[in-house]
Amino acid sequence: MKNTEVIFVTETHHDNKPTLQDRDSQEDIYSEQKNAIDKILECLFIFNYTDITSAHTMILLLKKLASRFLYEFLTTENKPLDAMNFITLKFNQDKIAKQSPQEHHNECYIFMRAYSHSILAFSDMLSSHLPLSLHFIFKKLQLLDSTESNALCIDKWESLDTQDTKIPIPTIKEIENMIQTENPSLHQIYDFISIKHCTLDSHVKDFDFMHKHYLKALIESLILEFLQKDCISLECNQTSFILSKAPLHNKDSLSNQHHISHIIFTDLYNATSYLRLSENQKTILASFEKPFVLLQCKAIFAKELHANAADKVFASLPRGCLMILLLHTLQKTYNIDYLFYTSTTNEKEKSLLSYAESHIDNIQIEHYTVAKELAHTYMPHKKRGHHLFDIISCNPMQTDSHANKKRLIVCLSLKNASAFWIESLQGDRFQQILDIKLSSALSTHLQNLYHYKNGDKLLFNFAKANPKLVQQWDIDSSFLQQITQRDSLLQEEFKNAKFDNKQSCHTESDNLLKIFSLIEQMLQLDLSVLEYAAKCVRDRGPRIDYNLVRKDSDIVLDYPRILRSIISFYLAGVENELLCYGVVESLAEFIGTLAGDMLVNYGIHEVFICGDLLLEQCFLDGIIHAIPKNIKLAFPNRHGIDYL
Repeated sequence: MKNTEVIFVTETHHDNKPTLQDRDSQEDIYSEQKNAIDKILECLFIFNYTDITSAHTMILLLKKLASRFLYEFLTTENKPLDAMNFITLKFNQDKIAKQSPQEHHNECYIFMRAYSHSILAFSDMLSSHLPLSLHFIFKKLQLLDSTESNALCIDKWESLDTQDTKIPIPTIKEIENMIQTENPSLHQIYDFISIKHCTLDSHVKDFDFMHKHYLKALIESLILEFLQKDCISLECNQTSFILSKAPLHNKDSLSNQHHISHIIFTDLYNATSYLRLSENQKTILASFEKPFVLLQCKAIFAKELHANAADKVFASLPRGCLMILLLHTLQKTYNIDYLFYTSTTNEKEKSLLSYAESHIDNIQIEHYTVAKELAHTYMPHKKRGHHLFDIISCNPMQTDSHANKKRLIVCLSLKNASAFWIESLQGDRFQQILDIKLSSALSTHLQNLYHYKNGDKLLFNFAKANPKLVQQWDIDSSFLQQITQRDSLLQEEFKNAKFDNKQSCHTESDNLLKIFSLIEQMLQLDLSVLEYAAKCVRDRGPRIDYNLVRKDSDIVLDYPRILRSIISFYLAGVENELLCYGVVESLAEFIGTLAGDMLVNYGIHEVFICGDLLLEQCFLDGIIHAIPKNIKLAFPNRHGIDYL
């Protein structure tokens, strides 16, 4: 059973006729009810949500906005005296429901009975006041017939008090009024901020910053401190952090994931100026939760933003009223578009300001990689458990759509073993369909490639065109002489070169992504394959051959053929960024082809992809495009994408 929350709004008469447009539902209502303006309609506003704090905050806001809407109707002038007898607001929540591992499995409803223009008015109010949220999503507006309406059993729902309309967080409208006005009145946000302690009294003796009515003066003093020292230390809801002009990397920092800069931009407009953003990524950035999203800088700003080798930063927008005011004032007055953010655990250094804001979690802010095109798809930078089975157990198979009860599982991790399994709820639980045994010796793969059709010519041409690269390969002199035997001058050039035979140290890996290390060694790349791939600005890369072959009784990948493709494109002059993008993109396409084969040969309609390779933008977008549309693609839930 789903966990459900129900809110009921009913109206039998409304004289006001506001001019409103709801972007989600206006067209459907007008098309179905344009000839029934005088009739009372019944409908459900349906929302999906995850059982998480921010979603419950949004539900509470939704209730209060519905109560406010109803209260304003009740107090409208020129209304029939008996109108109150036909207005009710009711709420119900199913408390018996079990937890589901799937995101957005719960549903929240608003039932409304009213004339169409009142339904549109309510729709417009919600669309202009409710913030976007990762965990609370509008699903649809459903018109009801009398049978469907009667089945809801409205009489059993709990009534809500229309006098209690105090909202838990500021609405979109209130935030807009606060930042777009030259001299904004901040009284609307006083109820959402409380000052715990402040050490800024030395700047302005006339103000008691412990009193929130001096909020504007407090913001100005914080800015003065920032301009003097280039950083300020704050604490919100017991979470300490530093805002600075440049990134701070220290041992006490919680936000230095792989030393990637964390930046808070003033608003979405400024973020768009500096970053390469899709519409879906903009939506996640602007959500109520304000996560840090791993994003690509525009190349011209990579140095200014202290981006990593792949030109990436973790970007976010201001979280909470005080941060919004602070950054917008800095931008308006001093043209400062962003600040660097460092979360810290140093308890010895007391913050300049400690404050609390309602309904903001006092936990570490989430970090995500967000799909560019597929809505509501974002990968958490989290790991859980110590084995792949831990990830599988908390992401069970979706068995409701097909009787086959099987799925393909693919795990691609930078550190953990790769897995290509079939999971079945009947018989043997797990079956390996692809054995990964990858030698770390580049020479082994090159020697195998040499015996492929025209492999000797390909290696000779590469050695002739790139002698300095070949000198860095871990191959012995006899194999090099074999490669260059077509050209005596080339043999002489390599004759005095020193080569270290490291084959005795080489091992066999069960991680498919070690192929990236072989490519980096073969081409002597100064960045990793994934870093080069991230810097590519094109939508398509060259097709690299990931093909399966039978070896003894096992099905394995043809690794020399992968290297053959890369050597061919490198000789053709394909730049490193595009070539590496093709390596990652073709891997995603290989998995898509494999999933298609599983559907045709075994009737498997579902594929579950996990592992931290999903945190790489190019692979995440690639796998979404590569999996056939008639196959259900499932990703790990918010608790972890890989295991430790």
